Amino acid sequence: MFLSEIVIILNHYEHFTTMKHFKFTFLLTALMSMVGIEVVANNIAVMNDDGVFIYYNYVNNKTELAVTYRGSSYDSYSNEYTGVVNIPSSVTYDGKTYSVTSIGSYAFYNCSGLTSITIPNSVTSIGNYAFKGCSGLTSITIPNSVTTIGYDAFRDCSGLKKVIVPDIAAWCKISFSYSSANPLYYAKHIYSDENNEITDLVIPSSVTSIGSYAFYNCSGLTSITIPNSVTRIDDDAFSGCSGLNSVTIPNSVTTIGSSAFRGCSGLTSVTIPNSVTTIGYCAFMNCSSLTSITIPNSVTSILSGTFSGCSGLTSVTIPNSVTSIGNDAFNGCSSLKKVIVPDIAAWCNISFDGEDANPLYYAKHIYSGENTEITDLVIPNSVTSIGGSAFKNCINLTSIIIPNSVTSIGSSAFSGCNGLTSITIPNSVTSIGGYAFYGCTNLSSISLPNSIRYIYSKAFDNTLWYNNQPDGVLYLGNYVYGYKGQMSEGTSVVLKEGSTMISYAAFDGCSRLTSITIPNSVTSIGDYAFRGCSSLASIIVSNNVTHIGDYAFDGTPWLKNQPDGLLYIGKIAYKFIGTMPANASVVIKDGTTQIANKAFSGCSGLKFITIPNSVTSIGEEVFKDCSNLASITIPNSVTRIGYSAFSGCRVLSSINIPDGVTSIGRETFKDCSNLASITIPNSVTRIDYSAFENCRVLSSINIPDGVTTIESRTFRGCYGLTSVSIPNSVTNIMGDAFYGCSDLPSVTIPNGVTNIGEYAFYGCSGLTSITIPDGVPGVNYGTFQNCSGLTNVIIGCNVKYLGGEAFDWCNSVKELICLPTTPPDCYNGSNLAGINKSECILKVPIGSKQAYQDAEYWNEFQLIVEADVTAIGSIRADEPADGKIESIYDINGSRRSSLQRGINIIRMSDGTTKKVMVK
Repeated sequence: MFLSEIVIILNHYEHFTTMKHFKFTFLLTALMSMVGIEVVANNIAVMNDDGVFIYYNYVNNKTELAVTYRGSSYDSYSNEYTGVVNIPSSVTYDGKTYSVTSIGSYAFYNCSGLTSITIPNSVTSIGNYAFKGCSGLTSITIPNSVTTIGYDAFRDCSGLKKVIVPDIAAWCKISFSYSSANPLYYAKHIYSDENNEITDLVIPSSVTSIGSYAFYNCSGLTSITIPNSVTRIDDDAFSGCSGLNSVTIPNSVTTIGSSAFRGCSGLTSVTIPNSVTTIGYCAFMNCSSLTSITIPNSVTSILSGTFSGCSGLTSVTIPNSVTSIGNDAFNGCSSLKKVIVPDIAAWCNISFDGEDANPLYYAKHIYSGENTEITDLVIPNSVTSIGGSAFKNCINLTSIIIPNSVTSIGSSAFSGCNGLTSITIPNSVTSIGGYAFYGCTNLSSISLPNSIRYIYSKAFDNTLWYNNQPDGVLYLGNYVYGYKGQMSEGTSVVLKEGSTMISYAAFDGCSRLTSITIPNSVTSIGDYAFRGCSSLASIIVSNNVTHIGDYAFDGTPWLKNQPDGLLYIGKIAYKFIGTMPANASVVIKDGTTQIANKAFSGCSGLKFITIPNSVTSIGEEVFKDCSNLASITIPNSVTRIGYSAFSGCRVLSSINIPDGVTSIGRETFKDCSNLASITIPNSVTRIDYSAFENCRVLSSINIPDGVTTIESRTFRGCYGLTSVSIPNSVTNIMGDAFYGCSDLPSVTIPNGVTNIGEYAFYGCSGLTSITIPDGVPGVNYGTFQNCSGLTNVIIGCNVKYLGGEAFDWCNSVKELICLPTTPPDCYNGSNLAGINKSECILKVPIGSKQAYQDAEYWNEFQLIVEADVTAIGSIRADEPADGKIESIYDINGSRRSSLQRGINIIRMSDGTTKKVMVK
């Protein structure tokens, strides 16, 4: 009896009573079992040649099958599959033969009784959690047809001991969504067939990249031969290969991914060629047997954790190309004895992110070559600043010559250099960072120039000079350095004439200080200079003071006892004391150079303020929550506006930022809910996070050309924003940047952008089209969620993944153009959940349709078409068409009568052809 005949019988008896229906169903089940078919809710079950029922769902418009679990829920039937299961390459059902092309998500979930599985060569993908909890599996063969393995596909397969891979080239190309997607996570041993373990791995010359997690945890590998065809070693490719002894990376490789060799504890040597430009985070972390490493001149950044835990590392060479070293890059490298630095000028300019970023933290000795230690350090004339921690802990440095080109010495730059006995700072230096010479226990002679404006906390503490000073006020030349020892009750201090600057935190916390007399020669008082001086009731300050740092007098009785009104200290408008009357108008007096931090913060009565041309600096939170401030003119003399300066100024409707300002700090205009217009000059190169958050009526913004990052929440809640110009200089759009900008009808993301953060365009319901540039590697979580007006989306050719809910609630998308030939990995179905897959046309590159039809979640699109999408990713939206248009075509070559939304191919009267996107 055929299935079609059984279905006819079923239709005929649909009117049976419940009891009769039960009896019929029993009969039907028996009949179908006779032909190897079972009645199952939501899927079909067909018996294989071994008499085992395997359950399937339709995929790819019901042209193919995916292996699945029984019923409608993956946890409804415990241990549904047991023993040996052989999946056939094709199944005949209802008179039609279907290829089995995938193993769906949860297909064998928690089937702990499953002992053996055969996957046919027809299968191209294994879904999320497909074999999770199959602890009875001891061996598995992955055919060369498989291209993707989903999240946690082999999680908790604790019994696995053997992964058989007939084709290493195909294996290297598999897209594993996570480490536990790879059965090697537990098996740790890879075989070419049932009996031959691969220990000396030879990557075939057909391989161009070694995929993420490809050999993760494969502790049985002892050597790797990588051919010149390989250009990339992706994230975690060899992570946990503890048996590896050595590896030679060929000159063809340009990228070593994050954690690529992490935990290769047996690795004693590695050669990194000059072709490598990128070494990812934690790439060689915990390679505890590695003894030396040379970074090639092609690398510019050593990222966080790169060599962390390399406890056997004794020597490292840092080339002049490196400009930054990340946090914990050399953490735990306790055996380091030598840091070789061929170029001292380049070394001085490196940005170290924390003390464990600098290998000198452990090595303590710096070399110019393999055998030449630097003891007499000469800083080259090309150096303008000595970076933070640059020579920290260099115990054998005995002398330093700093040229006149240097203007600043960074924090902890020479901290712990015990061999130093004297230091001369040239006249060019204006700033010495905190702890700059801290702990230089033999440093007895310090010569400072008059050029210095800032000496930060503890710059010379615990030096021989400091330790030999008597208790009391310490002076370094004309600088009031600080107070040493314990003050007695009621201490009164008169600073000596000729002093020009009171250093950072000089008297911070001196609770017994009752009065201070500051001479006319002092022009600068550093940050926190008298903070927490809880007995300081008398302060005499001259009018010559032009700079007062942050919180200089906070917590002093003197400040609390000032009369109501605007307090001036020298040439500084320091703080408004008392309660300001309603609708107040304040004119800051001429000659004032600075409006100090929080000077008018919370003055809700302030309505108008006049700032003279003498002011150069507006501090942090100066006008914060001045909720009635209606008008302000910032003079061109101002070069600095501090963070949160105008936050909460809800009445302020317009403002012009003068040309000298270079940055707009965090939350500067946050909650300025009536701010309708703002002019930002081209001098601004940084706009910090939340700078315009909740500026609800701001309608347009032009971001200057020098800005490289649109920080988190910069325009969040700017509901009225209808126009934004993002310059080509921008490479990074951070999370929540345009969150909730519901009136924004269009935005052009420059081609140079390499990152778009989570929820960056969430709720931009007015957006109709968006192009994700080629440089973006993936679409993050919720990036375009709730962009309900989107009709056209172009995904750049290098996008590899879509984060959860990336396009959720985007149900108006009519055309989705995917430029990658390999379908981007989807974490789960929520990535594309909001797109109506029965109506949206999915256009993919010629030759890649099958790949999308085979890919989980992408195969849910019912209208997948191939098209010539070459170079679409580089098209700029609304590109003007110069000259006369002769004819218009769609992307497939069909003629159009007029320009239409999406991609148009236009032929001009001069014979040229252009691709234009219309939004």
